[in-house]
Amino acid sequence: HGSRGDGSELVRIVCHVEAEAVTLEVSDPGSGKDPEIAIARDPTEPPPLDAARGRGLFLINRLATRFDREIGVEGGLRIVVRREAEEGEGE
Repeated sequence: HGSRGDGSELVRIVCHVEAEAVTLEVSDPGSGKDPEIAIARDPTEPPPLDAARGRGLFLINRLATRFDREIGVEGGLRIVVRREAEEGEGE
């Protein structure tokens, strides 16, 4: 994820669990991929099985109720994915 195979690069993952939603934050040193490019293909169709990439944004598209992307001033990428609880969940 964003480290281009460099095991020395750090990826930070933070998960917030609340009654009304789950929020996942992922930060890495990568430059990111324009989500509009990935979303432009049919978001209901997963990438080909032999594709080396493309599943992350597909899953975000399918599961998240909110998706934010920030590029840091000194580089790096931070994404925040939020999934709101459906009625009856979290009670």
